[in-house]
Amino acid sequence: MPEKIKYYCDENVSSAIVHGLRIRGVEVLTVQEARMLGASDEAHLEFATQRSLVLFTQDADFLRLHALGIMHSGIAYAHQRMLIGDIIRGLVLVYELLDAKEVKRILKCSLPLVYKMAERGQIPCVRWQCPGNGTWCRGNGV
Repeated sequence: MPEKIKYYCDENVSSAIVHGLRIRGVEVLTVQEARMLGASDEAHLEFATQRSLVLFTQDADFLRLHALGIMHSGIAYAHQRMLIGDIIRGLVLVYELLDAKEVKRILKCSLPLVYKMAERGQIPCVRWQCPGNGTWCRGNGV
């Protein structure tokens, strides 16, 4: 059985999101639990990558690190204005659709697009809009 995604939530993520994911059976590690509070963005990305965790953030600085080519095991980003319920639904959808191996092929995803695709019945997802620059990332075999 494929390994399920595990999320690492940075310090900008609401505890309501973490709680919402956990009650839905999604494994989540927070910055506080990892004793990484106050660490640099680069340190958080390295921590998540070493443990094959998908970093969930609402901090656009992580998108900049991705654009610089810094290796990671996946970044899920949602804008800070996005509703908590929509964020939870999007992250659960990613959790249900992709395994940890697939996430490594799709380096970052836009949760609003994932949610819209699910509403339209466009599952399985075959491409993901990259936040910021509007380009499309494609997953091999997804």
